[in-house]
Amino acid sequence: FPTLDEDEQVRHKGELLYPNLFISLACDHAAIFILLPRAAGHTDITCQFLFEPYEIAKPDFDPADASEFWDLVNRQDWAICETVQQGLSARVHSHGYYAPMEDFNLDIRRYVLDRIGDAAGML
Repeated sequence: FPTLDEDEQVRHKGELLYPNLFISLACDHAAIFILLPRAAGHTDITCQFLFEPYEIAKPDFDPADASEFWDLVNRQDWAICETVQQGLSARVHSHGYYAPMEDFNLDIRRYVLDRIGDAAGML
């Protein structure tokens, strides 16, 4: 992206837009993640990459560095999420606590609670 300043060229920016969109901006691509909940323990995730048209037009354009990076990160994240989901599904689990860095996770619970009420038993 030619208009990025020096700081933007080395930083990453991520935005979570409730309820199901995550945008990750890097100096050479944008990754868009759409999450579609299918059941309490199952979510479909679609990832799309955006590149500048002039970069795509280059004969040596190869999106593999971005897609392989995100494939690695996503697989690691999914493994963690699956492990957490198993723990949350255990009979002995009654509730958990959020660390201060997880405030956004509490925000999504409040978002859902506002829309479906106490029937969900979320808070």
